[in-house]
Amino acid sequence: MKVKCSACGAVYSLDALIANQSASQALNAALMVSGELGEALIRYLGLFRPAKTSLTFDRVATLLNELTPMIQAGKITRDGREFPAPTEAWIYAK
Repeated sequence: MKVKCSACGAVYSLDALIANQSASQALNAALMVSGELGEALIRYLGLFRPAKTSLTFDRVATLLNELTPMIQAGKITRDGREFPAPTEAWIYAK
């Protein structure tokens, strides 16, 4: 089955996406987030896109796997300090 990105228009096979381990991990992580927060995360991932190439599925999976636990916990730990980060704060930061 072919899927088309609504942001860039790229067409990709969903079967191939699931068969690729990194892509599958990225897709699983992305499915954990939806709605306004999901939209904000997509824009955030765009910040990591290299200027001359595409963002790899490995990098997307890494970023989403780093963010998901913080989003689910509703807090961020940085330099040994803990900061509250409810879903609304993630959406507002977009």
